[in-house]
Amino acid sequence: MTIGGAYFQQTVSLEQPGGSGALTQVKLHIWDTGGSEKFRSMIKLYYKDAAAAIICYDVSDEKSFQSVYYWINQMNENAETGGNRGFVMALAGNKCDLDPSLIKISLETA
Repeated sequence: MTIGGAYFQQTVSLEQPGGSGALTQVKLHIWDTGGSEKFRSMIKLYYKDAAAAIICYDVSDEKSFQSVYYWINQMNENAETGGNRGFVMALAGNKCDLDPSLIKISLETA
């Protein structure tokens, strides 16, 4: 379980569109925040100026998936109040390697 938040920084090189071979370096500041309710009051500090979010859920836990709606609303609200119209979100199902009988959220549902 993530307690509060964990921080990572990574620089990646991305090739420019068009096949010119030119690279652009992008520095990512990645915050892994605890999604449980007891951490929600301080999480806004982490995503205040975010440009993107990956919202993760546990494919074996329906409650985890239901919380996705909360986080989508939070991220949309953050983008609107921060004036960030280019905000990007992605949804990621975690624990996909579990025995198929334990998976409760299908890919189609997600």
